[in-house]
Amino acid sequence: MKKVNCWEYMKCGCEPGGNNTQEQGTCPAATAKIYQGVNGGVQAGRFCWKIVGTMCFDAIKGKFAQEITSCMQCPFFIEDKEEEGISFE
Repeated sequence: MKKVNCWEYMKCGCEPGGNNTQEQGTCPAATAKIYQGVNGGVQAGRFCWKIVGTMCFDAIKGKFAQEITSCMQCPFFIEDKEEEGISFE
């Protein structure tokens, strides 16, 4: 089963070639090669809460310590954590 990445779930259009990249830029979660495959995602598509500067709910998030609280309330984070179970990173 294909796992959904954050940009697919949130439909933000900030993935490479997405509808909103001209206006908002490409989300760093969609290009963070270092996290390729974490939680079964493409780039950091299922590890977006670890990436500084992600575009979430139409606002660029800051440092990890500042954004993690809002990430933990994000429906995608909650679903990803549930899907991954004990393997969640």
